[in-house]
Amino acid sequence: PQLSLCVPTYNRAGLLDQSLRAVLGQITPDMADSVEIIVLDNASPDGTPAVVARAQADFPALPLRALRHPQNIGPDANFAAAVHQARGDYVYLLSDDDILLPGAVARLLALIREHPGFDAFCLNIRPFITDPGEARPPLLTLTQDAVLYSGDEALALLGTLIGFLSVIAFNKSRITSKDYADKVGTNFIQSFFFLDVLAGGNGFVATSEPLLAQRAENAVGLNYFRVFVTSLHAVL
Repeated sequence: PQLSLCVPTYNRAGLLDQSLRAVLGQITPDMADSVEIIVLDNASPDGTPAVVARAQADFPALPLRALRHPQNIGPDANFAAAVHQARGDYVYLLSDDDILLPGAVARLLALIREHPGFDAFCLNIRPFITDPGEARPPLLTLTQDAVLYSGDEALALLGTLIGFLSVIAFNKSRITSKDYADKVGTNFIQSFFFLDVLAGGNGFVATSEPLLAQRAENAVGLNYFRVFVTSLHAVL
């Protein structure tokens, strides 16, 4: 496949159901050979396996794989496992509480085909609280798609978004030779992926149109001081 949509998850069955169906509902039969969807369940004690099983039953023609760890290995290790399991040329790590808006998968595939070999693609983001369809200003204020060839410029555009999971679909080949074992436990292993990818300088696109709805005011499972003070300092 050209694109692996990987959804790491833990103990958020209701949110996962909404996020997963938003993805599956926009994959048309002609995309089936180009996209794979992988759910990586970090030993959730809730109804996550049933949510995935229902999605597989409701969308039997789509390439949806489910992998469940026998025990919770932590978020960083789960994100790394997603990259390892992905078979696509590009990997998109989608948070289980974020929503890909209609047309997002088709747009990503189009970008991959229009810009072969680019490092990464960013779907512009708009925040939401209860309704992902609510029109809100996007987080990246672009009047047209940004096509950049400098990793520095890409990083300056993304800013603090580099710390969030559902930010970019990235070229897997840029990081397959690297070992991120020492980044497990920082709560920001995804940022190390993204920084290494953007350092390639082989092209980056950010869309002006918001195609990802990012759930705001959702701190479930996070110790904010530990993540955004202690761990962020380690990342910097």
